[in-house]
Amino acid sequence: MIKKTMSTLLAILLATLCLPTFAETLPNASPEVLSVQLTQVPKVGETKKVQGTVFLDDLDPADYMIVAIVGEKWPKPYYDSYQNKLTASADAGYATFSFSVTTGGQDTSYNTFTLYLCQSSLFDGVSGSSITDAYLKTRYIEKIVVDKTEFNTQAEMPLPTPTFAPAAASYVFQVYDDALLHYGDIAYMGNKSNGNDGSMSIDTDSTENPHSGTKCIQITYTPPSSSHWAGMMWLSGAGNFPPNPPVDGVDTAQVSQLTFYARGTGSTKFFIENDKKQQVTLNVQLTPDWTQYTLAVPSAWEHVCVGFGFASSNTTGKITLCLDDIVYSK
Repeated sequence: MIKKTMSTLLAILLATLCLPTFAETLPNASPEVLSVQLTQVPKVGETKKVQGTVFLDDLDPADYMIVAIVGEKWPKPYYDSYQNKLTASADAGYATFSFSVTTGGQDTSYNTFTLYLCQSSLFDGVSGSSITDAYLKTRYIEKIVVDKTEFNTQAEMPLPTPTFAPAAASYVFQVYDDALLHYGDIAYMGNKSNGNDGSMSIDTDSTENPHSGTKCIQITYTPPSSSHWAGMMWLSGAGNFPPNPPVDGVDTAQVSQLTFYARGTGSTKFFIENDKKQQVTLNVQLTPDWTQYTLAVPSAWEHVCVGFGFASSNTTGKITLCLDDIVYSK
C-alpha cells in the first residue's frame, strides 16, 4: 500500500514539473494590441535604425516592447539590450519604436530578421543570452518576419494597414467653399420692399482676391436714403423662414461655432437664427484685409434656420463686403 502511494505521488510530481509555465501558455495574439507596422529597415551590411509603429488602441506603451532577432538567435541591438521600448505618440492610439541594428558581419549569412511585439512584464530579469526564436515562440503577441532579400531592395516597408477602423473625420458643414454648398436659398430683407429694392447685389462667383480657392462672395450695398437698411438671410429651402426647420441644415449636435472670413468697407452686423427666432449676432467694422470671425452656436439650439445672415444701414455710406470659407464646426 505504501509503495503504491509513493508511486502515485511520484507520478503527480513528475507531471507537475513537466507542465508549461504560465508564460508558455500565453496565446500568441491579443485583441487589444491590433497591429505592428514597420516604416524603415536597414539594408544588409549597413547600420541603420529599425523604425515602426505599434497601434495600441489607447493601451499603455510601457506595457509592451519590441524584441528583434537576426538569424533566429541574435537579439538586437545586442544581447542585454534586447528590450526595445515603445515611445508614446502625442495622439492616443499608437506608439513608435526606433533602435539601431547592424546587419553586417555574421548577420549576412542569415536569411531572416524577426520583430516580436511582447508584454514587457514577461521579460523581467531574463538574460539576453536566452532570447532566441525558440524562446519567443510562445511569448509574443504579434511578429513580423522580414526576408533578407527585402533588406536589399526596400528601405521602407509597405506592410498591412492597421486592422482597426481609423477615427472618424471631424464633422464640418460647409456653407460656402468656392460655391454655395448649403443654405443657398438667399432671401433679401430690409425696410424698403423687404430689402429687394436694388440697393444690394450679390456675386457668389467673384474671382477678386478670394481668401482661398478661386472664388469668393462679393456684396455691394448702396443705401438710397438716410433711413435705409437692408440685408440677406441664407436659408435651407425657400420656406425655411423661422419657425420652419431647414430642409438640409447643419446638425447642431455636432457643431459649436460658425467661422467665416470677411473683408471690405463700412460696418455690418452678422447673425445666425434658430427656429424660435433667437439670434447670435456680431457687429463688425470691416477692413480691407481678410479677417476670420466666429459666431457661437448655442448648445440648446435644435435647428439653425438662418445659416448665415447680415444687415447694414447707411450710417457709413456705400458698403462693399466680401465673404469666403463659411463653415460650421466644433
